[in-house]
Amino acid sequence: MHSCLKPPLRQPSLPRSGGIRRVAQALAVAVLLLMLSAGACTRTPSFSEKVDRIASPFRFSIARWELQNVRESDNSRPGSQTTATTDDVLRYFADTDRVGSLQSQIQAVKSGTASGDLAHLTGQLDETQSEKNALEPAVQAALTAQINETLISQGIYSSFGKHHFNLPPVRFNLTVPPHVLVISPRDRILLQESILLDQTMTVAQMESIESGVDALGVSSAVLDLGGFGGSYPTFVDNSSDIRFTVETAIHEWLHQYLAFKPLGFRYVLDLLGIRPDGDIATMNETVADIVSKELASSLLCRYYSLCGTGQTPASPGAFNFDQEMKSARKTVDALLGKGDVAGAEQFMEQERQYLLTKGYYIRKLNQAYFAFNDQYADTPASTNPIGGELNKLRSQSPSLKDFLERVSRMTGRADLTASIR
Repeated sequence: MHSCLKPPLRQPSLPRSGGIRRVAQALAVAVLLLMLSAGACTRTPSFSEKVDRIASPFRFSIARWELQNVRESDNSRPGSQTTATTDDVLRYFADTDRVGSLQSQIQAVKSGTASGDLAHLTGQLDETQSEKNALEPAVQAALTAQINETLISQGIYSSFGKHHFNLPPVRFNLTVPPHVLVISPRDRILLQESILLDQTMTVAQMESIESGVDALGVSSAVLDLGGFGGSYPTFVDNSSDIRFTVETAIHEWLHQYLAFKPLGFRYVLDLLGIRPDGDIATMNETVADIVSKELASSLLCRYYSLCGTGQTPASPGAFNFDQEMKSARKTVDALLGKGDVAGAEQFMEQERQYLLTKGYYIRKLNQAYFAFNDQYADTPASTNPIGGELNKLRSQSPSLKDFLERVSRMTGRADLTASIR
């Protein structure tokens, strides 16, 4: 890094002889220009600036998304004035599953790993996708109404006299959420930085960004998001099953609800970089996970007779994804703790390939992947103790409303620890 020296304010006097003076002046100017060009003060870009240069062509613009939604209100969407019936909603998610299956079949035929009538499969895909698209606005409206009613039935609402309402109102779009670029150091699992990226990116573009960021000496991964609550309306993925969709819609709304409370407001400060606090971020994400799962189970049981957790108990000896991920995370932590970064990275790639043989596709399993999932402390990819603490507090709370009110007033990890009996 160069030290910048200001040139003298006053040049020394030169001989009065005209010829010598002109030569001396020319030499002085030449030397000065050489010094300026050689010693120019150039600031070394920061790590974040280097990352931004790599990601900037694909950055997702929240402002553009909001502007688009101002211009295109729900009232302009075909079918938005109607609400789907229970059968319509279930048919929509059956179509969603069918679309995914057909897309997989078509890809297998194109790659030569399976045989089939490509034209027939494509025709079926187009027909199913058209029916799904036609149902989507009404299904969105139906789920929004059911979420509102479920929240009020649990006592989670704002009041004005005898009127109960949600603040902010529940509003989401079933669509494709943006991707997120996640960055972690290689020698430990830590969410160092995250950047929203455009949802239209190809896998090749994702890999190009990851390659550029990894060259800076870190671990990176471009991950798909199931939802995004940093916009209004929120994003909810439109290629998932009904349980995940309802959970995600509630989860993202909860972030906006909590933003008006101490816990959520501090999360906003963390996201803006004003007051970084990893524990606050983890508490918010984990609370939203716990509450959304419970509310979704209540909604699905009430309206669709889909009672229970939606998870089939694993038979003895059967492969268990949750247990496998917990075990993998512990192994990675142990290897990194010993300073064996290369060994940890080799193990994660072997684990990724093993999961593929069990039907679980993770495009990139690395430190960044685990760092992102560590925010959700009640998931199998996290070893953060905050998850266990929040689950214990929920078990000690008389109702979901009481649990949410207690945690929403917290301002840090110490409040959570002190609240557990």
